[in-house]
Amino acid sequence: MNRSPLEGRMLLRAIGPAIVAGVILTLLTLDIVLGGPLHSWDSSIHTWVAGNRSSGLTDFFRNVTVLGGGKVAFGLVGATALALAFRRSWALAGFALAASAGTAIVVAISKDVIGRARPPLSGRLVDAGGGAFPSGHAAQSLALSLALGFIACRLWPNTRVRLTTIAGGLAVTLLVGMSRVYLGVHWASDVLGGWLIAATWVLLLVGAVNLSTPRPPRPPEVDALPQPIPNKGVQP
Repeated sequence: MNRSPLEGRMLLRAIGPAIVAGVILTLLTLDIVLGGPLHSWDSSIHTWVAGNRSSGLTDFFRNVTVLGGGKVAFGLVGATALALAFRRSWALAGFALAASAGTAIVVAISKDVIGRARPPLSGRLVDAGGGAFPSGHAAQSLALSLALGFIACRLWPNTRVRLTTIAGGLAVTLLVGMSRVYLGVHWASDVLGGWLIAATWVLLLVGAVNLSTPRPPRPPEVDALPQPIPNKGVQP
C-alpha cells in the first residue's frame, strides 16, 4: 500500500530514534558478552561509588529505587490504562500496557540469555536476584516515563502539562538508574542497557500508534485582527 509523504515522515520520525537506540543496544550487548572495555569502566564506577557513600544518600536512593520496581510501575500503568479505557482511548490504553509488559518480557529474556553476574555481594546495600544485564528497574522507569509523556502529548494541548510530564518522568528515570548503581546491585552499563531496551521498544510502539491512529488536525489559528488605520485628518 502506497503511503503519502506525510505518513512517510511520521514513520521516519517514529522509528528513526528506535533504530538508533537498537543499534547502540546491540553494540553495548556485544561489548558485555565479549568482555570488551566496558567491563573496566563499570568496575571503576562501582569502586568510586562504593567509596563515596553516605548515610543520607543511602536512605535517599533506597526510597527512590522503589519507583522503578514492578509493583509501582505495573500499578501506575494499570491505573493509566483504566483511566484511558474509561474515556474510550482504547489505542492509548493498549499502548500503555504494551509498553510496560513488552519491556518486562524483553528484560527477562535478556537476563536469562546473557546471564551477567551482578557486582560483588559484599558491596550491595539491598537484595537483588537474577542476572545483572539489563537493569529491570531502569528499563521500567524509562518505559513508564516515555509512555506517560506520549500520552500527555496526545491528550493535552497545554504545552506546560506536556513538558512537566516529560521532565518529571525523565528526572525519576535518571534517579532510579543512579540508585541501582549506588546501591551496588547493577553495573552502570546494566542501567544503560535497560534504558536502551525501553527506548527501542516504546518508540516502536509510538510509531505504531501514530500510524494507526493519526492525531486529529489542530483547529485553525485565529488570524490577528487588523490594526485600525490612524485617522490623520485632512491636511490643511
